[in-house]
Amino acid sequence: MRNFEFWKWIFLSLIATPFALLLALSSGGAGHGDYILAAILFPYTLLSTAVNETITSAFVVVAVVQIPLYGVNLAMAGERRSFVAVALVCVHIAAVVLCFLLASDSFLS
Repeated sequence: MRNFEFWKWIFLSLIATPFALLLALSSGGAGHGDYILAAILFPYTLLSTAVNETITSAFVVVAVVQIPLYGVNLAMAGERRSFVAVALVCVHIAAVVLCFLLASDSFLS
């Protein structure tokens, strides 16, 4: 069985996910908001609007599993955790920038 340090990252990501989803949903304001916070927290889902002009159910699943996958990556990184954390942050920021450049205007206007 893995130690506490391994499970801590998965546990924290599972706790953070519903709060991040709630913030993203409130940012959208039931279609009357600006989705900026949603784009920052879940850029991969909002990037799908560049192609689909809407958020499909498959990309809602991507939003739900995104943060737990970050936690799993950090947990599995072991001694390389700081490198993996920096890589995750860089990839996430790149996705956010792409999201603001490419996402549908109806979501980020």
